Amino acid sequence: MEGKTGIPQWYVVMNGQGAIIAGAGVIENDFHDRKDLTPNLCALFVEKRHRGRGVAASILDFVRKDLAALGYPRLYLVTDLGGFMKNAGGNC
Repeated sequence: MEGKTGIPQWYVVMNGQGAIIAGAGVIENDFHDRKDLTPNLCALFVEKRHRGRGVAASILDFVRKDLAALGYPRLYLVTDLGGFMKNAGGNC
């Protein structure tokens, strides 16, 4: 990824009172052996009471667009939550 910058990135979602309700990060490698699969989404979370409202899918969409603007056409994720990724349009 020579010449590209912007990794790591961190994203937060705040409610109207200024409290963080969700977030995610993007790092070079999320503890796997495939160094060619970069950058990686990491630490995606949504506070329990805000789950089931599409917040995680919105974060994922925003992150993918932001990274595309930085010159990263792909985003990788190591997860066992394949159902979430499929529902979120995850072709990462």
